[in-house]
Amino acid sequence: MATSSFWSGTVRGGAPSAEQDASLAGMAAAANLVHKTVEALARGDEDRARRLAAQAAARPFDEHEEIWPGPWAAHYALFERVTDLVEDWPEGDHAWVGALADLMGRVSGRQLDELRHLAAVLDQDARLLSVDDDEARRLRSLAGDVDPLAEPSIGVPEDERADYVLDLSRLVLLVRTRLEDLLLDDVTEEGGS
Repeated sequence: MATSSFWSGTVRGGAPSAEQDASLAGMAAAANLVHKTVEALARGDEDRARRLAAQAAARPFDEHEEIWPGPWAAHYALFERVTDLVEDWPEGDHAWVGALADLMGRVSGRQLDELRHLAAVLDQDARLLSVDDDEARRLRSLAGDVDPLAEPSIGVPEDERADYVLDLSRLVLLVRTRLEDLLLDDVTEEGGS
């Protein structure tokens, strides 16, 4: 899939086709498993998180979207978490970009690849997300030469899918913790002024 949207299929005749219905159900199941993986990690239940990640990774190939739902749902969970936070971020406060840069300095491998891709997508969608020019410039710097249309979740080898889902679930939790704490600190400081 080459867009930021979760499902790219068109609705024919005003109602989803059986293929679209099956695709939506499969993607929703994978997204639910990824969410449960993140929550298991948040509780410190590594064994449950591994089992859930393996279940998400084992979801069958989605012919309609032409993707493996597990890795893609983990990829999208990261995108969704960050964009939700960015949309709620106080206007003119660029701390979220600095936090994203800080996270990029703490991770490596596929997690770093995902954060670079995320920076490229956020830059590409800057107007849609109300990201200002300074933030977009910083995002471009963080992304480097990463193509926003080249999703890292595409083409993950079968034997790496469960680890991919688990790694991205860890990253979603890290992003949630780091950026939500930063946002909460900003709100607390504004309330105390």
